[in-house]
Amino acid sequence: MQDQGRLEAAKRAIIEKRTFEAAKKEVSKKLQTIVRYLGRPVVEQISNVRNLPDFWELEENEDDFRALMADEDIREVLVGYYFDGLKCGINLTIQTLIYEDKIVETKAHYNGYPVFCESEGRLEGYAPFDEWENHLNMFYSAAIPVEQAQKTEAKKISREINKRENKEALNKFKRIWGI
Repeated sequence: MQDQGRLEAAKRAIIEKRTFEAAKKEVSKKLQTIVRYLGRPVVEQISNVRNLPDFWELEENEDDFRALMADEDIREVLVGYYFDGLKCGINLTIQTLIYEDKIVETKAHYNGYPVFCESEGRLEGYAPFDEWENHLNMFYSAAIPVEQAQKTEAKKISREINKRENKEALNKFKRIWGI
């Protein structure tokens, strides 16, 4: 009984130490920046069609199948991002899951082993060692310029939209009041 209490205390101490270390090194922030700006979006197709016909019936009538596939009620929803470092010769994969525009889970694997897992803001696992963290920092420094360029472009587009909307509102005001 006493040994089990010591074991639990040791587990808690390791978890606290790893949580503090991951926060200090900003591992989660780096992973999310890499996967968002160097990775690819993961998209899910959602259909508003409630009553799908039986698959075997569709197979018999290809016109119904084509009509179903051309349905305008199908939309795409962003469910996460995925990054694979193998294109650079480094076996580092990063995945994020998004639910209602919030990052719910972030996972990283290095050489096939899990090295980081954060779920709903809570650290589930973190394996700190220099080899994978050096690669993490390398990819992060490559992602920063991409992030800055995309943010600059988004601001530029936002300013143009605001100018256009202001101009349209002013023209509408002039038409209404005869100015």
